[in-house]
Amino acid sequence: MPASAQFLGEGAPGTPGAIDGELRGPRAQGFPPPPREAVIAPAPGTSRQSLQKRPNTAIRRAAGDSSRPSAINPIAPPANPAPRGLVNAGRRPGELTGVRFREATPAGVPPLASSVIEPAPGLPPAAARTPRRLPLEQDPYAPLGIRSGGMLFRPAIEVTGGYDTNAARSATNRKGSGVYRIETELRANSDWAQHQFDMELRGSFTGYTGVRDVNRPEGDARAALRLDVSRDLTVDAEIRSRIDTENASNVNLPAGTTGRTPYYTNTAALGATQRFGRLSLGLRGNVERTDYSDIESGGVTTSQAGRNLTGYGLRLRMGYEISPAITPFVELGTDKRIYDESRDSLGFARSSTGATVRVGSSFELARTLIGEAAVGYTYRTYDDTRLSRLASPTADASITWSISPLTTLALRAQTEIAETTIAGSSGAIAYRGTATLTHAFLRHFTATTTFQIAETDYQKVNRRELQLIGGLRLDYKFNRMMALRGSYAYENYRVNAANSNYQAHTFLLGVRLTP
Repeated sequence: MPASAQFLGEGAPGTPGAIDGELRGPRAQGFPPPPREAVIAPAPGTSRQSLQKRPNTAIRRAAGDSSRPSAINPIAPPANPAPRGLVNAGRRPGELTGVRFREATPAGVPPLASSVIEPAPGLPPAAARTPRRLPLEQDPYAPLGIRSGGMLFRPAIEVTGGYDTNAARSATNRKGSGVYRIETELRANSDWAQHQFDMELRGSFTGYTGVRDVNRPEGDARAALRLDVSRDLTVDAEIRSRIDTENASNVNLPAGTTGRTPYYTNTAALGATQRFGRLSLGLRGNVERTDYSDIESGGVTTSQAGRNLTGYGLRLRMGYEISPAITPFVELGTDKRIYDESRDSLGFARSSTGATVRVGSSFELARTLIGEAAVGYTYRTYDDTRLSRLASPTADASITWSISPLTTLALRAQTEIAETTIAGSSGAIAYRGTATLTHAFLRHFTATTTFQIAETDYQKVNRRELQLIGGLRLDYKFNRMMALRGSYAYENYRVNAANSNYQAHTFLLGVRLTP
């Protein structure tokens, strides 16, 4: 067998003599197409026809075969052609294998563009289809959370340790101590086509290694449900529970109190909002319960049952949507605070009734300035005639400003009338404000600065408290599940009373995990 036949191989079923790599070129000019296979007539007495296949011509591809004219190749190539490999350039691939190939596009005829759609006469040209691009991920380091049904759960745990220069927050017994803090968190949000459910659970414990009785347990639980009854009617329900502690230097605690005293607050609220075109009416009621733990003072346990109270509130809001971005509103509210004991340890009946009126607006300007702000007036009257009526202007706000894609500023303000146990004082007007600035230097490296101010002015007594808190927190994210966190906090407490001012510096470093 010639070497060329050995390389090209024997005929394969369906493609006689074809192999991988064999030339597939356009038909040479002047060569007729290969003859079709002949049809053999059926034998006498039968109806079956058979095909007579041409023999495999690959075995004839010897060096001298290409120079002989034949019926298949009536025009012989020039004598002694230049060698061009195993397949002679003068023969078409179809002549060598018996397989017909597609005709090449004649010269001067443009190729068909099957991807271009010609519009019908009188219609505008069809728009070119652009490839679809996936949206860019907003935060590649954001935790993905855990999906279960129609809920998204985002758990987190944070463990930090450091040093506190004034663990007891004392003006006379300043003592530094090592500090550790463990905080757990679980957030859940629904992903429903209708209605909305949100849940947040947070608990923390701050322990001190060098000072006794100053550990701080804290916790906050919240669940909120919104029911979309119809297009214009929504019903909201919320429950909240909180545990916190009071510092031993709190003016409402007996003198000589040591350690921190826990107290508990539980709240339930139910409301509905009805829309009439651009006008909206909302009604919301709430019940709030506050309980104080017993305190230790000089080895003696003192009950604080006289401070326990239950509050009932009702609030009506009317708003009018000027535009999708601005909705001014007017709000009227009333509440009643009832103590468990009709008179406290000093003989005052501190149950009271209050009312508040506010005027403000909610807004969303260019999607960069979002929030709500209002000013108003509040007053409160007490069951005991010896306690004077309290009244004060109010300012409340919750604003988020996206200064740039990397920088966000959050502002919070609140005004309220706080309770007290000071003899002869009805209560205190408390103003609180917080500013939080967050900047992302990199996608995985952010800095957060916080400034808080709180002023409490007690009525009928010469006492005014001012508390300033500033802090810096740095977060470096290794991936979606782990981040390194470091923070510094400065606290300055001032009051117009002797031996009451103090300062504290706290340094913490730890790890935050978000599985």
